[in-house]
Amino acid sequence: DGLHQKDRQGAYDIILQEAMDGTDSKVNIKYVSPDESMALFESCTDCCTSPANNSAKFYDWKGDIKELQAYNYAKVYIFSSLENPAYTSLKQIEGKRVGTRTGMPYGSDVEGAKFTTMPVDTILENINKLKAGKIDAFLAYVPDAYQAFKNAGVKPLSHALSNPVAIHIDRMVCRGAPSTFTDSLDKKLKNMRATGKVRRILGDNYMKAF
Repeated sequence: DGLHQKDRQGAYDIILQEAMDGTDSKVNIKYVSPDESMALFESCTDCCTSPANNSAKFYDWKGDIKELQAYNYAKVYIFSSLENPAYTSLKQIEGKRVGTRTGMPYGSDVEGAKFTTMPVDTILENINKLKAGKIDAFLAYVPDAYQAFKNAGVKPLSHALSNPVAIHIDRMVCRGAPSTFTDSLDKKLKNMRATGKVRRILGDNYMKAF
C-alpha cells in the first residue's frame, strides 16, 4: 500500500502511468504478490516487473535484463519494540525469531544471516506478532513499513535510521520488452527525476540513496 496498489493510486503506479502516457505499446498490468511477481518474471519472455532491479545481491534473473531509471530507494531495517534499543546489524539478531514477508527479497546478506525467519503475508502481521511476543524483531522495507505503521495507527517501531541492513534500488526491470517501449519509458522516467516530479509524487515515501 502506498507504492503499488490495485486501484492504481500508489506512488509508483502514478509515476509509471505518467511515464507510459502516450506510448504506442499495449501494456497489460497485473497486480500480484511479491513472490508471484518474481515467479512470473522468471518464466516470461516479454514482460517487466516492479519494483525490482538487476543486482546480484537481490536477484538471479536469467536472460537479457534491462533496468530502467530508479524511482526510489527502499531500505531494509530491523524493527523491534519501542522498549528495546534499536538493532544496528544482522549479527545482533543471530539466534532470534525474526519476522519477514513472504516472497520479499531482502538481499544476500540477510539470506546468509544466522536467525530463524518466520514469514507472513503483511507487515501488519509482523507488527502484531511482535506486540504479542511471538517474534523478537522483524525485517521490513522503508517506506513500506512507515505506511504500514500509519495505516495501523501506531508509532514507528524501534529501528536504527542510519543503519539499514540493505538498500534496494526500486526500478522497473524488463526482459524481451520492445526497445521502443523501454527506451521511451526510461527517457521519461529520467526526465521526471531530473525535474523533481518523481520526488513530488512520492512525497513522504521519497527516500534518499544514502
